[in-house]
Amino acid sequence: MKNAIFGLMATLLFAGLHISPALCADGGRQLGPGVMTTIRPFINYSETYQWSPIPTIVAADGSYDWAQSLYFTKSIWCLEFSFKPIRTIKVDFPTEEGVLQTKDVCYMVYSVTNTGDFLESQVDEEASNAVHVMGHDENGQYTAKEYRIKTDNLDGTYKPSMVSYIDAKPDKDGKIPGTVRFVPRLVLVGRGVNDPVVYEKNEDSGMFVSQPISEENPVYPDQFLPLALVQIAAIEDPAIKFENCVTFPALDIPPGKTVWGIATWVDVDPRIDNLTVYVSGLTNALRWDDSEEGVPADAGPMEGRKIFRKVLKLNFFHPGDSKNSDAPYYFGKPGEERYEWVFM
Repeated sequence: MKNAIFGLMATLLFAGLHISPALCADGGRQLGPGVMTTIRPFINYSETYQWSPIPTIVAADGSYDWAQSLYFTKSIWCLEFSFKPIRTIKVDFPTEEGVLQTKDVCYMVYSVTNTGDFLESQVDEEASNAVHVMGHDENGQYTAKEYRIKTDNLDGTYKPSMVSYIDAKPDKDGKIPGTVRFVPRLVLVGRGVNDPVVYEKNEDSGMFVSQPISEENPVYPDQFLPLALVQIAAIEDPAIKFENCVTFPALDIPPGKTVWGIATWVDVDPRIDNLTVYVSGLTNALRWDDSEEGVPADAGPMEGRKIFRKVLKLNFFHPGDSKNSDAPYYFGKPGEERYEWVFM
C-alpha cells in the first residue's frame, strides 16, 4: 500500500502537458506564447523495477529457484520535450538524371531539456523485512552493505527516491553526473479517419507503430536531409544550432541543458487527415517479456526476450487533400488524446 501511494505521488509529480509562455532559444529570437508546446517528463515508480526470471538458466536447470523471479532495478530519467507544430517546405532535390525535383518536406522543430531529475527504487532501510549485512576488512573499515529481502512480503521494502543532479559538479574524470544522451527516432504514421488503433511491429523501421504498413497507413521515418535542414534552419532561426537524427546521438546533454533539433519527413501523402508522431529516445524506461516458450538451454541471454521501450505518442489532425499540401497540421484531434506515453 505504501509503495502504491508513493508511486501515485511520483506519477503526478512528473506528469503534465504545458503550453509554454514566451521562450528564448539559446542565442535565438524570442518566441511568443503558445509557439512551443511542452510535454513535461513523465516517470512512474513502476518503471524503476521489474520482476523477471532468467529464461536460459531456468531452461538449463529447473532446480535453480533463485532464477525463477529476480528483482531488477533501474534509475530512470526522462527528457522534457518541446515542439512546434508540423510544417511543410518545398525543397529541390537532385535526381540521378542530374535535374532538380521539387518535393514537399514535412518537418518539426523541437527541443529536449535534461531536467536532471532521476527516479530510483531504493531499499527502505526502516523496513522490517530488510536485513542489513555489513562487511569489514582486516583494518575494521566498512566495505559493503547487503539487503536480504523476503520475496514473499515486499510491502514497505522498496520506496521511490528522487535524485536531482541539477547542481552536480564534474567528477574526477570531468564527467557531470546526470548527463544523458538522446538517440532520437521520430516516426510519422498516417491513418484514415475511422481506422482503429492497433499496435503492430514495423519490421522496416524496427519499432512498434499503431498501424500496419499499407498504402492506406504509410509509415515515414525521420530522414537526414541536409538540403532541407539548411533551409529550415534559415527560416526558423539562423542563430540556433539545430541537431538532427544523425548528430544528436553523439551529444552529451548535462543537467539543465537544452538542445534543439529538427525532424524531417519526405513524400508524406497530403491526403492523410490523421497522423501520429512517435518520439523514442526521450527516456531510458523499458519493459521486457520473457514469456516466450521453447527457449533452448543453450540460447543467448536475450534470445526469446521481447523489449518494449517507452515512447511519446503525439496525435495530429491535417485537413488536407492531394492539391493542398500546405494545409496546417493541428496538434490533437477532437475525441482523441492529444498525446500519451506508450510502451512499444
